[in-house]
Amino acid sequence: MPNTSIRAAAEGMPNKKINRRSMLAGFGVTAAVTAVTFRKAESSGLNEAGASSVGKESQMNMIANHSQFRETELGGQWKDPVFAAIREAKRLDRRWIALCREEDDAEMEARKEFGSRPAALIHWRNYYIGGSEIDQRRESLLDLGFDQEQVEREYLDAKARYRSQIAAGGDWDQRAGLVSLKAKVNNAHKASKAAHDRMSLTVPATVAGAVALINYAVKDIKDDTVAAWPWRAIGTATKALATMN
Repeated sequence: MPNTSIRAAAEGMPNKKINRRSMLAGFGVTAAVTAVTFRKAESSGLNEAGASSVGKESQMNMIANHSQFRETELGGQWKDPVFAAIREAKRLDRRWIALCREEDDAEMEARKEFGSRPAALIHWRNYYIGGSEIDQRRESLLDLGFDQEQVEREYLDAKARYRSQIAAGGDWDQRAGLVSLKAKVNNAHKASKAAHDRMSLTVPATVAGAVALINYAVKDIKDDTVAAWPWRAIGTATKALATMN
């Protein structure tokens, strides 16, 4: 699958890489998890003194993996909606990924007859970008003080060229007989995104659910995602933890 993250600039612009650990700390993840979960885990040896020698991420993993907090060993005693939300999000994500692989295979086969599919990208000032990245590029250039009229002319040209690329890609899909498959991939992507958005707003009813939601979100952040749902999920989980005794 294509890497949809924003491309690095080649014009001497500073690379302001986000410190993801600092951002996580800003959500109060460590404080919330430590305050609630170690009180519940003390009897199982996961106490604050013993945990001080390991990292905060390891603490969360220890808690999430411990039998006291495993969903499968709760015997249905806890009814936490977040587990079902996580399962559904993962299921729809797997479905989307499977269709993406099918799409890649179909495109590879079609190239033998129709050549490569036109990429949904255009070149603008050392960038290869598409979609919302074009708008972001415009804002970046204006923020850097480039001539506004020149930037606006280039922006309109970039948008027009991008529309042409999209149309060319659609024509290629028609010739290759991939319109139906492309629609399935697009619908699966929308369904996966919607499920993750719902999950990120599902309030955990248990410590186990909150930790599971945080762990899932942190994994996505580590994968360098540009999605917004992981940060919403962490906020939802930490707020829920703060209300638990």
